[in-house]
Amino acid sequence: MKIKLFSFIASFFLFTSSVFAKPVQLDMWHSMEGFIEKQLQEFVDKFNTSQNEYKIQLTYQGNYTEGFKKGVQASKEKKNFPHILQVYEIATPSLILQKNLYIPASVLFQKYGYTVHEAFISSIVNFYSDEDKTLLGLPFNIATGLLFYNKEAFKKAGINPNSPPKTWEDVEAYAAKLKNAGYSCALTTAWPSGYLLEHFAARHNLPFATKDNGFEGKGAELLVNAEPFVFNVDKIAKWQKEGTFTYGGRFVSDIEPLFTNGQCAMIMQSNSRMAVLKKEAKFDIGAGPIPYWSVLTKEPHNLVTGGAALWAMKGHTEKEEEGVAAFFNFVASPQNQQAWVEATGYLPISKAAFERLKASNYYKTNPHNEIAIQSLMLPPTPYSKGIRIPGFVEVREVLIDALEKSFQGKPPQEALNEAVSLGNSLIRKAEGEGL
Repeated sequence: MKIKLFSFIASFFLFTSSVFAKPVQLDMWHSMEGFIEKQLQEFVDKFNTSQNEYKIQLTYQGNYTEGFKKGVQASKEKKNFPHILQVYEIATPSLILQKNLYIPASVLFQKYGYTVHEAFISSIVNFYSDEDKTLLGLPFNIATGLLFYNKEAFKKAGINPNSPPKTWEDVEAYAAKLKNAGYSCALTTAWPSGYLLEHFAARHNLPFATKDNGFEGKGAELLVNAEPFVFNVDKIAKWQKEGTFTYGGRFVSDIEPLFTNGQCAMIMQSNSRMAVLKKEAKFDIGAGPIPYWSVLTKEPHNLVTGGAALWAMKGHTEKEEEGVAAFFNFVASPQNQQAWVEATGYLPISKAAFERLKASNYYKTNPHNEIAIQSLMLPPTPYSKGIRIPGFVEVREVLIDALEKSFQGKPPQEALNEAVSLGNSLIRKAEGEGL
């Protein structure tokens, strides 16, 4: 009788300890702010309440560049470093080189018995995979570019408000009509290097750099001083001089008001910014795909994947690794993808999630996001799957310098030649440092 009682008590304590055990804390460092940070917290809370073994703890680490630098440094030192690090696409090539810092997402899925999710949208997953098609980081808050426009301005200019320009030739023709209607500025852009050089290269299937845009490994050199890039920058610089294009600087806070206050009739910006633009503007906003030059390509190609991915950082216990795998599996499930997209305006990472969104009529009320995801679902080519250049955070600043010099009157060929020379030296430096 005593033995049975002892056995019962032991079993009871084992049961209660497992039920009431403190969940394993997993630290996730991120760079989301405001409304999006709130949505991230709600998404993470949903995971935390869906099980009792793990708890994701969010910590904001500053903007993407700051968060990346802090996360990498802490992971190298192995002191109070995150289990999960959110890394934006520009810093991705630098992290990929530091294989001792992270566990590939595919490896994590397989190690802990999760099915590696099939049917990821290829242009998204390819950017975050290596040459063996191993998924390295898990795509999370994914976005790409759109051309937003002021429907009221289009109407005043005699332009069909439901007919956004498809080509840059169309943009030029629309600009003349907008100017006659009193709009001196037809166009501005966020992320100048992103839209005028990076997306431009992908849209026209042009090599941005040698060695398959850096995907083949070290030794890539920039090609943005080639004739098509010079042609495009020269056009934009002339429009800047004429007032057709207005350069608003490097920061979104300076650029978006040019559009929302009615000064510029069109803006190139991320699809994820539609809610913000709608809130600030006092006019109806339309959206179309990023234009292409018909003199450079007969058909547009897919755009570059923007946004960020989640990376599992090495050096934690197996139990903690297992928790990260469970969270990644949660993130990648089609139903949770659907919820994340509906809450934030980002894009789905899988075809299954895309189909769920279509079936729920999400795209009927958010047609701009269907345009955006379709821009990523075109068959990727070697030159439109992205850019994988080490040190690209610093290289991008050099490219923006070149654009600004061109807008100030320097011949674009000279400005881009200088940028290529300095940019290549930064790439070599980053390769040498393993960044």
